[in-house]
Amino acid sequence: MADLKLTHSSMSCAKTCLRMYYYKYILGLVKQRIGTPMYVGSLFHDGLERGAAPSKPEPPEWLGLDGDYEGDRYKWECDYQLACAMVNAYHEYWADRSIEIVEREWEFTMPIANPDTSGRSRTFDAAGKIDKIVELPDGRLAIMEHKTTTQDLAPDGAYWRKLTIDQQISHYWLGAAHGGFDIKTILYDVTRRPMLKPRSIPVLDEDGNKIVVDADGERVYNKNGSPRQSAGDGMTLYTRVESPQEFGLRVFEEMSGNPDRYFCCREIPRLENDMDVYKQELWQQSRMIGDCQTNGYFFMNTGACFKWNRPCEYFDICTSGIFKEGDDAPIGFEFNRIHAELSEEGGDE
Repeated sequence: MADLKLTHSSMSCAKTCLRMYYYKYILGLVKQRIGTPMYVGSLFHDGLERGAAPSKPEPPEWLGLDGDYEGDRYKWECDYQLACAMVNAYHEYWADRSIEIVEREWEFTMPIANPDTSGRSRTFDAAGKIDKIVELPDGRLAIMEHKTTTQDLAPDGAYWRKLTIDQQISHYWLGAAHGGFDIKTILYDVTRRPMLKPRSIPVLDEDGNKIVVDADGERVYNKNGSPRQSAGDGMTLYTRVESPQEFGLRVFEEMSGNPDRYFCCREIPRLENDMDVYKQELWQQSRMIGDCQTNGYFFMNTGACFKWNRPCEYFDICTSGIFKEGDDAPIGFEFNRIHAELSEEGGDE
């Protein structure tokens, strides 16, 4: 077994910026977090595994320290309800689906070989963790990947076309085959995240009527004596913020009422030629990263500093130029186990 592992995530990181790869996957330097962040995608996957509402992280300690929330407990609660609604709508929609799970969270480790000479890399092994290996109703074995996205799931959309060349699928197919599974297809199970936001809703009186007041704060009535239900010039409609629970219910109703918009499960096959291409790419990526390691220099890609319209998490370290290997972790960072998503024992060799 080689000393280092290449996962799909680490190779994607290297293609984005080799300096980022160095910090994260050579040194194990990561942002320090207090408590557990509330990521809707992660919560959704947790709910799928539990078959129920996702477990809820404890919020008090880190609210106000994580940039995604900035102390906003309300947003934190709404994101949790959003994830719960997505899980509930998912289970309702797929309740009658018949798929037998063969393996869950299955890990693999396999050698990386030169496709031309079959020579094995002495530096890297490939590794990964597959959501599920399943048996379909017709008896075929498939890799089942659960994904969330905000993109359109139209059959001819860019989301599905991109998957025909997606390296993660090829990486997992190769790993499953190495583990002895006769995989016939990839089952890509995608849930679209609703882009709904919490909103203000009218305050109702005891009779269920909206409350409209004039500039003096006096309630406005129609000529027939009934309470006015919409605000005109100089008037104000009393509103309140939608509760997280109300927001979650609205998300659930939206997804349940428009399932074709939010749920899609399609087979993404891999041909022999696809796998030949990926084996070559896997070898080339291992050589590129290996050359950087041999030379002791991982160069920056400054075009990725603001890839998601915000600074890369290592931006301050790169721009200050004061951190060197062997130094203590900079303020706000810590050294963590590399490939924390994998078990320490690793997968099948």
